[in-house]
Amino acid sequence: MTTTQRRRVPRYRCLALLSIATALFLALPMRRGQASTEDGADAHLAAGTEAQGIPPHRDSPPDDAGRNDSTPASVVKVHRIQSAGTEYADGDTIIVAVGSKGNTIALTAIPDSGNTWPSVAPTWNDGTEVTDGHASVDWPIVEAGESVVTATCGTSSVTVTILVLDLAVGIRPHISVNQTGITVTATLAGLTPIGGQTISFSSSDLTFSSSTATTDAAGVATVTATASGTPSTGLDAASVTASSGPISATDGFTIVSVGITSASSDSILVGAYTDNSLYTSLLTYTVNPPIAGVPLTFALQSGTGVGYSIAAALENPSASTDASGVGTVRLRSGDLRETATVKCTFGASTATKDVTFTGITGVSCHKKAP
Repeated sequence: MTTTQRRRVPRYRCLALLSIATALFLALPMRRGQASTEDGADAHLAAGTEAQGIPPHRDSPPDDAGRNDSTPASVVKVHRIQSAGTEYADGDTIIVAVGSKGNTIALTAIPDSGNTWPSVAPTWNDGTEVTDGHASVDWPIVEAGESVVTATCGTSSVTVTILVLDLAVGIRPHISVNQTGITVTATLAGLTPIGGQTISFSSSDLTFSSSTATTDAAGVATVTATASGTPSTGLDAASVTASSGPISATDGFTIVSVGITSASSDSILVGAYTDNSLYTSLLTYTVNPPIAGVPLTFALQSGTGVGYSIAAALENPSASTDASGVGTVRLRSGDLRETATVKCTFGASTATKDVTFTGITGVSCHKKAP
């Protein structure tokens, strides 16, 4: 056997190997073509959508950070309106005292729990003006009256009434030591006087007949009081406070310990019989220490200055002292020669002055004085 004959492969085996190789060759290009076709189609689709302004689809990453889940928007509601640390619900009334020019109160809209305001809310409306995008506003209180204010966010709102009241307390400037029957008044008003409201009075220098009083139709509440204490220098500063709910007012006065002196006795003529005129005399009283504004009262002592048919009389029953502590009263004579005694009073302090009426001759329609 030759070499060529020894290496020859049987024919049936060659045919089998050829068949296997052919099958593998035919299968491989088919897969490559399929992949190329799919990749080409994807590329063509992506190019087309991008050209139309549509971003190509990208598969979302498997982790949570890359998810495209949408979260529903939070709806913010107005919960309360706050002023001076107090929260007010819808329909409540905020009561404040009237302030001087430029005074305001701060109003703050409180959102419901866990929310914050968007940039354009809330809005504020008082019926005439709308303010947008402020959580807080300053509301003027320079005049007594009533206003309705609404804070709104979306479809939610809270409305409150702001009632600005004017409370004034009045008492005389000067009061005598241990003086009784002192009148203290308080007047409460909005746009109009407010009746039926309870006013409380307090003072470390006065003892009140009642610590409270109710305002009448004119908005006035009145109590009486007695002064307490003894000033060490003749004049001590004091004060009284009236309050109604959250508002109050204070007025100052002085408690005065004074002595009253009068000039020496005067003599004046009785009525001139010729013309039936009457003479007058100006009487002076001085308080010590000299204090301006002390209220003096004057009266004729009982049984003096009674006259025959015309009695003596005081032309001014009261007066306040001037800067020198002097108060004056004018006495008109009667028609009879006699003595009239004029008494000056301030609190527990008093002073008297005797005035003698002297007669003159003449003709009179009256019976001649003895």
